[in-house]
Amino acid sequence: MAVQTTLGWIFKSSLSLVEMKKCLDVLGPKPWSDGDSERHGDYLGGKLTEEAVARIYKVGDGFIVNLRFFSMQGEPVTQLAVSKERLINQVLPTVKARDVRPADPLD
Repeated sequence: MAVQTTLGWIFKSSLSLVEMKKCLDVLGPKPWSDGDSERHGDYLGGKLTEEAVARIYKVGDGFIVNLRFFSMQGEPVTQLAVSKERLINQVLPTVKARDVRPADPLD
């Protein structure tokens, strides 16, 4: 059975998306990608796990990060927990996130 969800967090950072990308590219084997959403503007996207992708968008005077999760097999509860842990404990500190709080994800 497939499990799919999208979670969101809002945060502040002194870094720009360009500066964030430079920092995030060091975290994993693949560089983060630049994207442009017609609805939400520029963003950074990166794969956190086989089941999860994060996108960071500039919103107002801060940022929002979406965690998109999709699992077709395995242990989705554990897989989602690993994805969230990587986002919260690796990605957000790397981009110097502060005032982090849960938020509705951008669709």
